[in-house]
Amino acid sequence: MNIYDEQIEYLKNHPEDIAVHWAIGKGLFKILEPRESRSMKSGCLTNIRLEQFLFALNLDESVNKEFTLQIRNDERIPAFSKNVTVEHLPVFKEWQEKYDELLRQQRADAWNK
Repeated sequence: MNIYDEQIEYLKNHPEDIAVHWAIGKGLFKILEPRESRSMKSGCLTNIRLEQFLFALNLDESVNKEFTLQIRNDERIPAFSKNVTVEHLPVFKEWQEKYDELLRQQRADAWNK
């Protein structure tokens, strides 16, 4: 069980808190950037899916176009935060874990250079 699983369990029991977790960018709803710098280039999954000017960022904070396009094409991600339900949480977990792995791989690649 990881942090995303724990958050899902909590939100299953407290679905009224989904909007709060989304608003503060907690866990499943964090911004897809390597640091918490809150750049104006990135957003959470729902923001990236909806907004053509927001992107998933690489470790070096450059835009990851391929990952961004995959998110935009995933119709399982609600385009609006008000539409996020408990049923969507596994999709958010899937994408956050993919992003975490992307950054882990980029860190490993940078370390091995």
